[in-house]
Amino acid sequence: MKEIPTDAEARAQVEKLLASVQFASAERHRKLLAYLSERAARPPTESEIAVEVLGRKASSFDPRTDSIVRVELTRLRTRLSEYYASSEDRVVVDLPKRSYRLEYKYAAVASPDLEAAKAGGWSWLVIAAAAAALTASGVFLFTRNVAKVEGGTPYRVTPDAGLSWQPAVSPDGKLIAYSSDRANAGGMDIWVQQAAGGPPLRITSGTEDESEPAFSADGSLVAFRSDKEGGGVYVVPALGGEPKLLAAGGRRPRFSPDGKWLAYWTGNEHGRFPASRLWVVAAGGGTPRQLAAGLQATELRLARFPVWRADSRAVLFVGATGDAKTQDWFVSELTGGAAVATGVRRVLLDAGLRGQRMNTQGLVPLDWTERHVMFAAQKRGEDNSTNLWRIAVHAMTGKVQGQPERMTSGAGVEMQGTRAGNRLIYSSVIDHPDLWVVPFDGGAPRALTSDLVVEYRPSISADGQWLLFDSPRVGARGIWARNLETAAEQAVSVGSMPESSWRNWPVISHDGAMAAYQQGTGDVRAGSVFVRALAAGAKEQKVCERCLAWDWFWKSRRVLVHSYEDGHFHSVDAATGEREDFGPLEDSAGEVSVAPDDASIVYLRAAGDEANQIVVRPWKGVSRALVEGSWNDKPRWATDGRAVYYLSDRDGWLCMWKQDVAGGEAQAVRHFHSTRTRLSNLPSAWLAISVSRGGVVYNANEITGNVWSLVQP
Repeated sequence: MKEIPTDAEARAQVEKLLASVQFASAERHRKLLAYLSERAARPPTESEIAVEVLGRKASSFDPRTDSIVRVELTRLRTRLSEYYASSEDRVVVDLPKRSYRLEYKYAAVASPDLEAAKAGGWSWLVIAAAAAALTASGVFLFTRNVAKVEGGTPYRVTPDAGLSWQPAVSPDGKLIAYSSDRANAGGMDIWVQQAAGGPPLRITSGTEDESEPAFSADGSLVAFRSDKEGGGVYVVPALGGEPKLLAAGGRRPRFSPDGKWLAYWTGNEHGRFPASRLWVVAAGGGTPRQLAAGLQATELRLARFPVWRADSRAVLFVGATGDAKTQDWFVSELTGGAAVATGVRRVLLDAGLRGQRMNTQGLVPLDWTERHVMFAAQKRGEDNSTNLWRIAVHAMTGKVQGQPERMTSGAGVEMQGTRAGNRLIYSSVIDHPDLWVVPFDGGAPRALTSDLVVEYRPSISADGQWLLFDSPRVGARGIWARNLETAAEQAVSVGSMPESSWRNWPVISHDGAMAAYQQGTGDVRAGSVFVRALAAGAKEQKVCERCLAWDWFWKSRRVLVHSYEDGHFHSVDAATGEREDFGPLEDSAGEVSVAPDDASIVYLRAAGDEANQIVVRPWKGVSRALVEGSWNDKPRWATDGRAVYYLSDRDGWLCMWKQDVAGGEAQAVRHFHSTRTRLSNLPSAWLAISVSRGGVVYNANEITGNVWSLVQP
């Protein structure tokens, strides 16, 4: 008979889990774990969990349209797996898939050789090799099932509850550097520790973020990006010392393998498609020299994220000659000359690979070995996971060869990989895309959702009672409404399959009675706008084709749409479909908001690829710029019509601001100067703000994560 833990052992293990670092900041998962433990004799139903643990109303919860229980149980399984990946506890608590009953078992006992290795202080490499031998012989250890990696057993380098990521490994594989907020000093710092284990060493300090570390060829120095004094690339001794500025404005530095050079890029992170430049400077300092100035006879307007070829004579980077559709990987020789396009973009698109939602820069090269370039990507149909991949790029011709190969296969977000020999170091990250409100009464921001399902583009009624948003709650992109007084949710319109039918860009009427949204099956320009009352049993009605809804008028049931057929803006009656043509806004870059008096609008005017103006225009009159300079986005009227709220990077970060229509200085509403919670953790198209009488609603993506390591063949 198989031996199982006693009831006392099981209860003690649950208490240990609840007190652990992994569960300390996860109140919902603490509550869920404790509840399932208490219900061991009679496992609960899905509805009981939703009502008794997750706060749903029994009268309105429908598991067919509300997936909160399934989502939270999946997240609980992930948290349990992460705990046991670095734990030596004798008792293991498991939650099998499609089950609401906890299971308890004893951890597999390793061989005497493995136990002796651990007791004798052998390196984790030896332990991993022993574990691999056990696996090969049919003896399986309890490992982190959300980060199963192709050809290796992962080992967690950092055990942090916050964010530790962006790892770099020294060329000899002995040291690992990374960026972490574990010091709770208000920013990210660079830390260094031995790959084989041991206490970490903090080598930078301060309230500004330090990120993107890279080791020198001999491992004695660490280069990194710092946001202090306008930002730039600094170098510091690997075991601590005084940082030295090497390149003002620089980002993501990379030392050449021969130790002579440092490559980096400069430019703005925000914007429609902001220009950037690639540079190289002597490792000891000096005058920077621009690389990749052109592609044959065409100027490269974007060049960023360099990685070195193994011979230190060329770099590969992300580049573009025009808009996002011209983006590719290019190779530029250190001696100069035109950059060569690799052709990787088309290969990766054909393979169904794309950048994940936390990476707004697309498919970024991470590392270039003798033959392969590593990158992180989502595969079509696997929207909940991001893995590391590689593809061969010929060292001499600079052309892509063959098809991409998957390097890791975890169910989470695996990114930011780097290698030293056969050691792979990477970040495993959990993101929390939720809706928040900044109240006007001076209180701290408050979460409106915390179910870990993605929510996009919130739209709130003027009285603050009804909230509309876009979310793939049941696997397909759909429109949902939440009553903020009762917390009850309802599906407004849900697509059938993620790839074949979608709903997005929701806008709620200012009285909270109506919803407008776009739905379609292909490109956004081919979508149609539908309207629907939020009352039970209401039917949706199409009001226009090849169009997009921007806002509702305040004094009537009319919706403002932009037509892709004639380029005009139209006021459409939600009941009859009757249209009033307002003509084109030739200078509009989108994000149009109707003023409470219905007599004017505010919208974006493009002022270059790295700047937008916020413009106020009467329907019959002359427009005027209300906000100029920097990258400005998402303008929304205050409910009294006296001010406009918007997002801007005017202070170097994407933050929330307010501008009185009568003039004066802009006022900061909320700063987001934290890597974990910055608004740029989501692409701009997925962000939105919406204003009620009580506050400003927005969506943000908080991220937590750790550094992992493994040895691959």
